[in-house]
Amino acid sequence: MKLAAFTVALLGSALAACAQPIRVIEIDRTIDGAQVRGFAAWVDLRDPDVEIVVTSPEPMPDGAPERSEARLVATDAWAEREGVALAINASYFGVTGPGYADVVGLAVSDTKPLSPVRTHEGVPDPVLLFTTDGRARIERAAPAENPPYQAA
Repeated sequence: MKLAAFTVALLGSALAACAQPIRVIEIDRTIDGAQVRGFAAWVDLRDPDVEIVVTSPEPMPDGAPERSEARLVATDAWAEREGVALAINASYFGVTGPGYADVVGLAVSDTKPLSPVRTHEGVPDPVLLFTTDGRARIERAAPAENPPYQAA
């Protein structure tokens, strides 16, 4: 079962009691008179059928706007194209031109960087990491030549 990311990484949390590797609930509440809507997903990263998929780096064509690192694709369209069970847009991005984006902060797919670590005053931004041993964590990841994780 593939899970997706930049449609970057899958928000994961291991749940021992979860019968299925993925559980999604819809949130629809009124707080202080304002409607709040969204979804929450729990993923058992220990399940052998769970795979984390991060948008892969691809060469930008001649004429792509400067600083472009990825093509803009709607999350649902990306999920269908990649054949994943759950996709989230986990990274901020800036639009560089029609159909193109500059991913903000670290994004890594199969040890290949899509976007470099972003720092502020010498301190790396926090990043969601999925390690090769099936764990998820949030930390301030330093740049690495061939990182042993997926990052979103």
